[in-house]
Amino acid sequence: MLFRSTKGIDYRERGLDESGGIRHRQHDDATQGVLVAWNRELAHAVGHTKDNPHQLGHGWLPIIEPRPHMDMLIRGVVWQDIQIRGTGIRVRLASYHRPPRRHQALWREADDRLEAWLDASPIPVVLLTDANEAGGPDVDDHRWGWRGIGIDGTVTNLRVASAYELAQRRSDHHPISLAIRAGSLRVPA
Repeated sequence: MLFRSTKGIDYRERGLDESGGIRHRQHDDATQGVLVAWNRELAHAVGHTKDNPHQLGHGWLPIIEPRPHMDMLIRGVVWQDIQIRGTGIRVRLASYHRPPRRHQALWREADDRLEAWLDASPIPVVLLTDANEAGGPDVDDHRWGWRGIGIDGTVTNLRVASAYELAQRRSDHHPISLAIRAGSLRVPA
């Protein structure tokens, strides 16, 4: 599971980590805004490196900072590398919340930095994002594909079998569910 807009909620206190792993930093409002969770019965965390996207592990990396007098938090990406039990397949699960439309002047810089982060990964990536525009962030379409509904979706180099809109909850838009083929690259290497 990949989450965004999680500021102010400690999912460990809500029991999310009882059956699953969770990567969610509570340091400040910016790091609280995104999280990754996985079912420990289906996958386990791999790697020990922290905050280095070039190596296996986990981390949080700022992608774009607001300019002076902007009403926006730092936008960063959180990730956890996992291995699917019984398969040997490794995937980087990640979550990112792109700057809001009112700050779309930051999108080009943010998208370039996000693409550099994606390209640094030693394993396939599944990045869930609120892109704040339909079609997702502007990253290399030959390597990275967008699949989503409206402004929510995934940027990944794996095949996405389906995307479904779920019932609306607390957000101003609907969450989505994606079925991803973890062992199948979008574009064979």
